[in-house]
Amino acid sequence: MFILAYESTYENQIILGVYSSLDTAMIAVQRYTEDEPDSITYRDLVIRQFTVDAEPEMDTGIVVWHNWREEE
Repeated sequence: MFILAYESTYENQIILGVYSSLDTAMIAVQRYTEDEPDSITYRDLVIRQFTVDAEPEMDTGIVVWHNWREEE
């Protein structure tokens, strides 16, 4: 399972969507960033991968993509 989230150190995490594949999550990223790809809001987007099993645990997951950019 892939989770697209807005992550910020001062606002924690807001989940924007849950997807079955990385490809579908990346399509969602394109929708969120098409208007202002360099917006500070979009800079905090991250996709995390979670493994779902018989005893699911909501941990931090593994980051498989992020939109963080270096400050200029």
